Amino acid sequence: MLKSWETDEWKEKKAKFLAGKCCEKCGSTKSLIFAPKRPVISYDAQYKEASQLLLEVVVKKGIYQSLNKYACPICFSFNIKKVANKYRCFRCFCSFLKPYIYNNPVKVNKKDLFDFQQKYAHLIKKFVDKERQMQFEDYYMFRNVYILCKTCYSIL
Repeated sequence: MLKSWETDEWKEKKAKFLAGKCCEKCGSTKSLIFAPKRPVISYDAQYKEASQLLLEVVVKKGIYQSLNKYACPICFSFNIKKVANKYRCFRCFCSFLKPYIYNNPVKVNKKDLFDFQQKYAHLIKKFVDKERQMQFEDYYMFRNVYILCKTCYSIL
């Protein structure tokens, strides 16, 4: 099976697009290629990013409760432990009665995370698929691309 960039139609379209253009870095007109300005990241990375953004939104709306993390009020290290009635920091070695409370909007308990994944998986998948489709359309329509010679592309 031929890939889209191996077809004669694609090669002709690419040659027409690059005709009369020059390298954006050095100005050369030989061996031109184009590369997307924003490279397409993996599906899993994009899904994780979208999931974290949506989780942050639903936590802010109060649908899920975020987990608090305790830190040292002096150096903000999370390496603390409660000893008797005080807390002890193992980074700056200070003792304190009340830790700094860091509210992490993308950290929820396991039960809530499982529930979130069950409820919103289809919505996240739909968003990521649409985003990827737009990125590929931009590439196929030669939008948001660098025009470079092979030499400049190799050191990009």
